[in-house]
Amino acid sequence: MKQNIVLPSLLLMLIIIMSGCVVQKATSKGRCDGYKVLRNETTGTLSDEASQGMIYGVTLESQGVIVPYMDVVVLDSTGKQVTGITSGSFGEYKIQLEPGTYQVKFNRVGYCMITLKDIIVSKGEIRELIVIVPEQTTH
Repeated sequence: MKQNIVLPSLLLMLIIIMSGCVVQKATSKGRCDGYKVLRNETTGTLSDEASQGMIYGVTLESQGVIVPYMDVVVLDSTGKQVTGITSGSFGEYKIQLEPGTYQVKFNRVGYCMITLKDIIVSKGEIRELIVIVPEQTTH
C-alpha cells in the first residue's frame, strides 16, 4: 500500500541536522562555505494515478535555524527556468514536476545562492531536499 508523505516534523529535521550527514555538495557563487544537502532521497510516493513527481523540503542556516521565504527555482537540464516558488514562513517548500532531471536553485538576500544539480524527479515519487544555506560573508 502506497502512503502519502507530508513535510517532516521539526523533530525529524533536528535529528537529521544533529546527525551531521552530508548527502551531496552544492555549487555556490560568492564567498560561501558550509553549505550542505542534509537529505536528497525519495521518501514516499504519490497516488497511483499521479503522472508527476514532487520535490519538497526545508531551508536551514548553518546553526539549524529555519530560513523562511527562500526563493526556490527549478531549472531544466539546459538551464531554462521551469518553475519557482518562495518557501513558507517555516522554510518549507513543495513543487510538483514532470519526471526528469533538474537543477534546483536556492536564493535569498543575505544568504549564499546555491544550485543543486542532477536532481532526479520520478513519476509518482516524492524527493525530499533538506538544505543548509549559510549566510553570505563579505570578507
